[in-house]
Amino acid sequence: MGGCPYCQKEDSYRFPADSTYTDEWWLVDDLREPLGECMLWSEEKKQSLTFMDIYNACDAVTSRMFEPIHACDNATYTPDALMITRCN
Repeated sequence: MGGCPYCQKEDSYRFPADSTYTDEWWLVDDLREPLGECMLWSEEKKQSLTFMDIYNACDAVTSRMFEPIHACDNATYTPDALMITRCN
């Protein structure tokens, strides 16, 4: 992250904090099941999601859609690492 030291310090606290996203928390509720299926998350994981979990999962899915890597047809995401399983 770039910028002034003050912004770096404040953003490093606020960016990952769930309290920053209270007005957008509906995204976690709406995306819990579809992303859980895509990411192979357990029920326990789906029920304990943070906003950063959703943020990172959406990033992984978007990357797969718009910046595809050469993966096999049945490419999946690993549950925790949010990495695409490569078959080549």
